Amino acid sequence: MNRLTTIILSCMLSLACLANGNILTERYNQSFINLDNGLPHNNVSWLFTDSNGFLWIATYGGGLVRYDGFNMMTPALGLKSLSCKSVAEDRFKRLWVAFDEGTNVINLNTMLPIVPKTASGDISELLSQPGVKTYCDALGRIWLITTKHVNLITFDENGQVSHMGTYRYTDNTPEISVCDIEGNGNVWIGIDRGLYRMVEKNGQLIETRQCRMVQHQSRTLPL
Repeated sequence: MNRLTTIILSCMLSLACLANGNILTERYNQSFINLDNGLPHNNVSWLFTDSNGFLWIATYGGGLVRYDGFNMMTPALGLKSLSCKSVAEDRFKRLWVAFDEGTNVINLNTMLPIVPKTASGDISELLSQPGVKTYCDALGRIWLITTKHVNLITFDENGQVSHMGTYRYTDNTPEISVCDIEGNGNVWIGIDRGLYRMVEKNGQLIETRQCRMVQHQSRTLPL
């Protein structure tokens, strides 16, 4: 009797496990993207979802593509490069894309490359510098990091570049992390073999080094 009860309970447990497995299978739809279904390269360096809901995939070796859930689309770029590193969107529906050879800005309404207008001067030279990272902070400003400088780009209400702050760092690295942790536009950034909080004062970018949550060093470097 005990043996029969054990067998029955074992069968019931097995059926329950199979049922739960089927429920989980039906609840979650698993899909993937690879080289066989449109991914240009398997070295994915960045993923970004724009304000229209499209997924942008930056690959280092295959360039930049947009995925709509069904198909891949390669945008028209003024910069011909396959070394795409990061993507960010500003509040004026413009995509800032960093490549080894420079930075491209894409108008999401037209899907064409543009050079944002400036109140004075031109940012074409800045966009031509080797890119490392693009990032949009909580204030809607774009942080464009090149191999030598951290650049903060501020816009007016029409999307025109109204001000640019620049900070020169010394330790050249292929990858830089940046995040607006506090949500106030003073981003935290990993450069010069340390973690720094970048602050804009009197039109200049100043780095404040952080160590064990204690602020112990503040300095600026010449451009």
